[in-house]
Amino acid sequence: MLVFGHAGTALGAAWLLNEVVFFRKPVVDVAGGDKPSSRWWPFARLGARLDIRLLLLASLLPDILDKPLGYILFPDAFGSGWLYGHTLLFPALFGVAGVVLYLKRRSVWSFTVAFGALIHLITDRVWLSPTVLWWPILGWGFPRGNPTGWVARYLRDLLSLPQDYLPEILGLAIIMWLLIELWRRRRFWKFIRYGRFSD
Repeated sequence: MLVFGHAGTALGAAWLLNEVVFFRKPVVDVAGGDKPSSRWWPFARLGARLDIRLLLLASLLPDILDKPLGYILFPDAFGSGWLYGHTLLFPALFGVAGVVLYLKRRSVWSFTVAFGALIHLITDRVWLSPTVLWWPILGWGFPRGNPTGWVARYLRDLLSLPQDYLPEILGLAIIMWLLIELWRRRRFWKFIRYGRFSD
């Protein structure tokens, strides 16, 4: 799965979770974002709780770490794009750090990274490779892959497998909705610079 499948799905999942868990509860501006009055569209409530820019980045973080490591820097050693960032340990460490940071500073940035990375693992269906998912419980090594033609393989799967192209289409629709609304309401650059939706 590529960029939109991960980023858009993470944004949609975070919005849905926020609406279900915090439905009709007062919004505390823990992320330095929007105030409760800024409900001009569905993502405003989510933006009041966390930095959506960080969420989008976190949803891509496992690939940002593992793809260069496994395919470019050490192709002979790994030859795979599922390494440390695709283990359950990766979001778990950020989750534990998130508990500490929230209790001490009411900061949610580490929770945001943990959630984005976890959604990445789900959309990649990493459970299909238990050795990677449960690393290092099932061993210290990673399954050896084939680094040759990995870009072509990704594109082929994206165009032929429903489990790849359907989340990509959904994610693209969510991201486009975000961008169009930001641009239409003249909040695009404010969001890019400060992560805010409100004036």
